[in-house]
Amino acid sequence: MTPEQSFSRWVKVALSAFFLLFIYFVVADNYMPMTPEARIQRYVVPVSARVSGQVSRVHVINNQQVDPGQLLFELDDSDYRLAVKRAELALNQAGVERQRAQSGLAEVKAEAHRAGLQLNEQEREAVRIARLHRQGHMSQQQLEQANTGTSLARDALAVAKARQQEVEQALMAAGITVEQAEVALRQARIDLARTRIYAESRGRIGNLQLRQGQHAAAGQ
Repeated sequence: MTPEQSFSRWVKVALSAFFLLFIYFVVADNYMPMTPEARIQRYVVPVSARVSGQVSRVHVINNQQVDPGQLLFELDDSDYRLAVKRAELALNQAGVERQRAQSGLAEVKAEAHRAGLQLNEQEREAVRIARLHRQGHMSQQQLEQANTGTSLARDALAVAKARQQEVEQALMAAGITVEQAEVALRQARIDLARTRIYAESRGRIGNLQLRQGQHAAAGQ
């Protein structure tokens, strides 16, 4: 083989290799691109307590795999248990006050009903005495006494109705107090449940800095 033929052969080989490498890099860039600016992202879920308290137990370690709903750590719940107990007592007391107001309302309603009956009876008696007075069978003094009795019965009914309104307002206030106590109890129970912190998603524990005995602030 002459030198010219050998040189021509190597040129063809080099050109063929160049085209093959060029095609390879074009195809590879579409399916597995290479760049020094590449970054890998991973989702990080921060874990924090929703209430404050001292950490009583830590159930996980760094690099541990966890599943949704798995217990991560616990806070000292003694204060929150007392808060639930206080809320239960407050609710019971509010219930007693509302029951007392209901009983008082029944009494004043009965009193108002009796006062109404007495007023009706007194008005009928006054009408009868007035008719007899016009016929000359009753004195002026008796007529005035009947009218006075009617006025007193009317005043007694007004007082009974006023007391009924007061008791109804007290009953309404007692009902609001019961609702507030129920809300407070629900909140206390929620806070107690939040002393146990669970994983919200599947993942792996990283950058764990929590230790037993540390104080955990809400939201941190």
